[in-house]
Amino acid sequence: EHGLSGAESAAATPRQARRAKRRRRSDRADFTSERDDDLEGEDEDEDVPESFYDLTHEKLEETLSKGHGIDKRLETKIRRCFQQFLLKFRMEGQAEARYPDLIRKMAEEDQKHLDVHFGHLQQWSAQLALWIADYPLQILPLLNMTLLTEAARKFGTYRNLVASEETELRVAIHSFPVQEPIRELSTRHLSRLVSVQGVVTKRTKVFNEVKRLYLRCAKCNFLSPAFEVSSDKDLKPGACIECQSKGPWKVDRQQTLYQNHQKITIQESPSSVQPGKMPRSKEVIVTGDQVDTIRPGDELLLTGIYRCLYDAATNARTCFPVFKTEIFSVHLHRRGDVKLIEITDDKQQQILELAKDPNIRERFISSMAPSIYGMRHVKTAIALSMMSGQQKI
Repeated sequence: EHGLSGAESAAATPRQARRAKRRRRSDRADFTSERDDDLEGEDEDEDVPESFYDLTHEKLEETLSKGHGIDKRLETKIRRCFQQFLLKFRMEGQAEARYPDLIRKMAEEDQKHLDVHFGHLQQWSAQLALWIADYPLQILPLLNMTLLTEAARKFGTYRNLVASEETELRVAIHSFPVQEPIRELSTRHLSRLVSVQGVVTKRTKVFNEVKRLYLRCAKCNFLSPAFEVSSDKDLKPGACIECQSKGPWKVDRQQTLYQNHQKITIQESPSSVQPGKMPRSKEVIVTGDQVDTIRPGDELLLTGIYRCLYDAATNARTCFPVFKTEIFSVHLHRRGDVKLIEITDDKQQQILELAKDPNIRERFISSMAPSIYGMRHVKTAIALSMMSGQQKI
């Protein structure tokens, strides 16, 4: 009996081992899935192997060309790649990562966007930079979600935004290397990232654009799930979940989320237009914290998404299908704006030390055109005009 029991035990052991091995595999798969669903766990500052976010051999073009969206696996990989970029990217000759400090300053100033240099993305992942240029409508929302999650993990201000679902942070890509004249924008630029330069000629007032819509059934007052409102999606509420009624519906204005929306018109600079030709213009959509940051007359360097929309008024006038084109703004930079000039902590300390100097006024006046002797009153006027005054609105 003892021998038979030992044989049964020996026979059962391989089966138990296989079952235990399958359970371990299942546990690892569940852990990987949970980690993919929540990229921003408390241990995300640790080193992640490069194979986890390497996009070199991924084929996004084939997936999008078939009309399918980005699958969950590739979406997770793209988000992890950008997250590691925010945590680890270092410029040449610098020992510390560049963007953690910029995220901290963004939180201190309560800003809703992070300026990211396109060249830095090229250095980190050429494939990701290429996808941003070719498919910004699909990639930029993923980067925005990653930035929001990363900022919320470190700062309570953004953690409250995540809990309330009121807004999202924006990744403002700038310094795009290919700059196009406004008159040369064509169908090959549709749904791609473009960079144009021109003068602002017109600005509308600020409108409230619906971002997330909540509807209530007029018959049973049941609140429907949220609808993400987009210009390229049809809004079809369907039937009420509670009473199966197909309408009518009423808008729940307290639950519905809005965002600031404004249109500006940018025109080619007169100096860049050939003699005998009229300057061409293009409408630009600005949202969020970009609203009211520019005025007519400003010379603008714009990075945005060139897209087309159905224009019913033009179709009624011309009696054939016509699509209206516009630029959705990603980053705005005014000529002469000093906001992009970065002041490091060392420079800030030097400025504060100079502010304590009782002779700072005389030193500043003396620094005006030091090679010219005398003319004290002219140098004083120039120094005062540079350091004082009010903004002209």
